[in-house]
Amino acid sequence: MKHLRVFVFPPLVALVAGASAQLDAPTLQAGRFVYAIPDSFAPPLIERAGMAEMNREIARLKFPFYVFLVKELPGRGELSRFRTGSSQFNSLRDRLTDEQTISLTNALRSQSLFDQNKGSVFLLSFDPRSFTYRPGSLWKTKYGFANLNGNNPHAPYLDLFKQYASKPANDPKQGILEMAKAIDAHLDDISNPAKIAARDRAAAIQKYESRVSEAKVALEQAYNLNVPTGSLESAIGTAEGARDGDLAALMRATETLAREVAPIYKAVSQIQIQMAQQQAEQLAVEQARQRAEDAERAKKVNSILFGIFAVGGVLGTIIHRRRRYSGLRTELDGAVAEKRSQISNAGQQAYRMFQERDTVAGASKFEGQTKRVYDRIASDLDAITIGLEAMTGHANAAEKMGAKGSWLSYRPLIEAVNFLKAPFDFDTGKVNRSDLFGDPTEIIRVEPDRFSKEMQNRFAGTSEAWERLKTAMDLQARPLEEALPHTRWTELQTEAVALGLSPALMAGHPLAGDEASDRAFFARLNTLVWQDPISTFDAIEQAKRWEMETANGFATIRQVKEDLEKARLESVPVFDTAPVSPKDDPADRLSEARQAEEAFAEAIADSDSTAEIVAKGEIALAAYARCQKAIETLQSAIENAERDIVNLDAPLREAEGRLKLSQEAVAETARFHTGVNKAKSYVHDASLSLETARKTAENARHALAERRHLDATRLVATSRERLLEVGRRSGEALHLCDELEEVRREYELQVRQTEALRARLDQEAQRYGRRNLFSSYRTPHYSGPQDYGVLIGMLSSQQSTWQNWVDDARQTHEAQQAAERQSSSSSWSSDSSSSSYSSGDSSSSFSSDSGSSSSGSGDSSGGW
Repeated sequence: MKHLRVFVFPPLVALVAGASAQLDAPTLQAGRFVYAIPDSFAPPLIERAGMAEMNREIARLKFPFYVFLVKELPGRGELSRFRTGSSQFNSLRDRLTDEQTISLTNALRSQSLFDQNKGSVFLLSFDPRSFTYRPGSLWKTKYGFANLNGNNPHAPYLDLFKQYASKPANDPKQGILEMAKAIDAHLDDISNPAKIAARDRAAAIQKYESRVSEAKVALEQAYNLNVPTGSLESAIGTAEGARDGDLAALMRATETLAREVAPIYKAVSQIQIQMAQQQAEQLAVEQARQRAEDAERAKKVNSILFGIFAVGGVLGTIIHRRRRYSGLRTELDGAVAEKRSQISNAGQQAYRMFQERDTVAGASKFEGQTKRVYDRIASDLDAITIGLEAMTGHANAAEKMGAKGSWLSYRPLIEAVNFLKAPFDFDTGKVNRSDLFGDPTEIIRVEPDRFSKEMQNRFAGTSEAWERLKTAMDLQARPLEEALPHTRWTELQTEAVALGLSPALMAGHPLAGDEASDRAFFARLNTLVWQDPISTFDAIEQAKRWEMETANGFATIRQVKEDLEKARLESVPVFDTAPVSPKDDPADRLSEARQAEEAFAEAIADSDSTAEIVAKGEIALAAYARCQKAIETLQSAIENAERDIVNLDAPLREAEGRLKLSQEAVAETARFHTGVNKAKSYVHDASLSLETARKTAENARHALAERRHLDATRLVATSRERLLEVGRRSGEALHLCDELEEVRREYELQVRQTEALRARLDQEAQRYGRRNLFSSYRTPHYSGPQDYGVLIGMLSSQQSTWQNWVDDARQTHEAQQAAERQSSSSSWSSDSSSSSYSSGDSSSSFSSDSGSSSSGSGDSSGGW
């Protein structure tokens, strides 16, 4: 126990020490929502200017949104215990970020400017790269905006941030702004009383219309089945009058309809159950008669077949046994051939290594890594040899067992097949000792089904180790200076000087010292190669990998420098336009690019990492690309803003006409149909979008008059987006109106066909002895808009009822005919004329029928 305590205590102390450190909460200031921790920290890719821009945008939001940009998280050193990107690393990173965010929020609660109820907190860490979003307590508790029980409503907003923060955009500032705006809009949507009331009314209207449709269906079914309707008809009329009333009136009307419909549905269901029971009883009578006839026919057929089967049984047995023997023989021969093929393939692979065994036989005297590799090779080759010997004997034994089988007795074949597949024990003492590296004498268990795969796995690892061992031993036959020549190191050093790189970059090579250091290095290797050749080989390969990686890094740095020469801008044009914001100003972008290029130059001179130098260079390239993009965007706005505003007139007129057309169509459709609320919603959205497009176009004209060309161009783009939305929503409204009209036309067509169908079914029922089965169909007439889908359902229900009555009449008629035939026929052929008449009547009835068928805290954390 004492030893256990000594082992566990140091990492435990480190964890406690890391967890105890907390972020220093900044002092909140009125009107300021974006803070750096520490305050002097200038976040990469955002900088101080970006923080100021973020603060201006976030200050316009409806609800407080606090952003904390953290240079480094306390306790981040614990992450070094895990591989970056592993599940353990990500889990610990998220826990650290979440804990620090909670601690920071708790510290801020003592400040009067912090709104813990409606204020959201977003913490972005740069070391490690992680974030946490923490909504205010009001949003979590009252409105359910919390990451709990596997449901994360924050996910789409955090994905929006990551979309901007990750490559290729690489713009965390814009990601935070877009996320904050989206969250603010969502919180307003779920907490705004007017929007909540509108959603509640829409849900109440939907439930109300569903109840009205159900009530109409119930009323029609009650008419058809002569069920008392009570006051349902008057309740429907009262409910239709409440359509445009307040929410309370709608809910009362809906509840009244539900109460009136319930007893009618119950009465209708009872009648339908009774009809189904009658049909089931008639069907049971008919099935009993059919079973009796089938049993009688079966007795006669069995007496005939018995003799046939008696003779055929002997022949069948002979044929079956011959086929069984042939199948087993084919199976055994195929299995033996497959095993021998596997043995042959494995033997050919092993033959090459056995030819060279004398080459590496002396490796057993070496030490260290070489000894371990040799022992593994010897063990694997012995296992391969033993496996080949065992499977060869096993296949021969199975073939010998199968040779005893014949078609009269194929049991030996079955036993041989099973024997070949079954695991077996093998004594390694049966193997020739000269074929083995070691001297194993043990009983091993062999799995035939896994033989081929095990051989391939062993060959893959053994072949690689074999080649590695031979290559390492070849180093003893030549000077090691030839294996790692100094010329490549000299070339890299010359290239580093030409690129202006820091000497620290070259310190990782074993030949980085002076001539005496080089001699000492090769002296150690010359001693080691006779003790542990593989360790010597690994040391040389490690140096060569360093040379290759460094050369690739130098090539990338050289390419970045060439690209910077092409991308560099010495100045930006002077634009005849009003001043623009810093993010759109080419001069500001050029300043950022020059700062990034200076950072690249400093990295070249001082850094000991080619990856860091390349990253700095790519940042500079991206900065110059943004500067060039800003120049092109501003120049295009100056040249095209006036033309774009003029070109808005035609789309505006087209959108107005499209909206007017959809408004007229919806108004006309509402005269006949009930389900137009969705179309009205589309028209309302289109109207709002058109109004926004008009205002935005007017704002663009004002911006152009003030020579704010870039603002004018962006306002024109926004106006065009709104006009496209007008077209989409108007089109959706028109499409919905067309669908409703199509349903109405289908209903009217079915109404015209219903009387003809009723007459035909009535005539068919009369053939089965029924008279006046149903009277003429009475088409229901309702005033005001209707749900024609429901009316079609009522028609279909009525038609199904008629068809069921006809089917009932037919089944009853057929049952009566069958009973008459059974009572009038005392023997198989006592009355041929009666049998013929009955048979003809049954056939006629059948033909007639066949033609008439029909997380615990609720916050969200992650990496970026």
